[in-house]
Amino acid sequence: MANFFDINFDQQANDLFPPDKRLPKNIALVRSLLKSCQWARDKVLGSYKSGSTAPIWSPGLYNKYDQVIFKKQIYSSLIDANSADPTDTTAWELILSNFIGVDERVKFNGRKLVLEYALNKRFGGTFRLPVTMTHSDIYITKLPATPFGFLVGQTKGSTVGQTTSSDDIGWPLPFKRINNFQINFLSSLYSLTNENEVREFADLYVAAGLRYTVVPY
Repeated sequence: MANFFDINFDQQANDLFPPDKRLPKNIALVRSLLKSCQWARDKVLGSYKSGSTAPIWSPGLYNKYDQVIFKKQIYSSLIDANSADPTDTTAWELILSNFIGVDERVKFNGRKLVLEYALNKRFGGTFRLPVTMTHSDIYITKLPATPFGFLVGQTKGSTVGQTTSSDDIGWPLPFKRINNFQINFLSSLYSLTNENEVREFADLYVAAGLRYTVVPY
C-alpha cells in the first residue's frame, strides 16, 4: 500500500481536484506549487526508505544537488563544479547518516546469518551463503564457554554453610566477563573503519548480555 514515502505530488495535484475541475490549467498550477515538495521528498525520503543508489564519492567535479556516498553516509552537493570532499561543510550537506534504506534495516537482527549479512552490507564486504562453503568477508564464529570466578568445591560432598564453605566462592578468584562470539573482519575492510564504528553498528542488533570481540584477519 502506498504511503508518504512513495508519494507522487504530480499525481496528488490531479487527485486533489474533483473530476469536473481537473482542467489542465488547474492541475499545472498546483503541480508548480507542489514542485518544491516533490524535490524535498526525492532528496531525503527516497533514500531513507529504499536506500541510496548514489555513487561512492571519488575525486572529481559534481553538480549542485548531486548525491554521493562517503563513509557510508549520503551527502548532497551544495554548489556546482564541486571538487571538495564531503568533509567540507561549505560544499556538501549531510542528507542521511546511513546509506541502507529503512525497508532493509528493519529486517536486521542478531541472528548469526542475518547479522553477517548486515555487517557485510554496512562495511562493504561480500556476503556468502553457507552453502558456498566459503566464509563471507565478515563472518561470525562462536567462542566456547569458559567458566570463571565461582568455585564452591571440587569434590563430591563439598559444602556451603551459613558462614563457611569447603572452598572459595568468588573472592579471591577473579571474575571475568567472557566473550560469546567473535566477528572476523577482512583486514582490507577493517582498514577503512575502526572497532568503535563496528560496535556502534553491531550493538544495535546483538542481544543484551552477549559479548563479542572484533578480530581482523
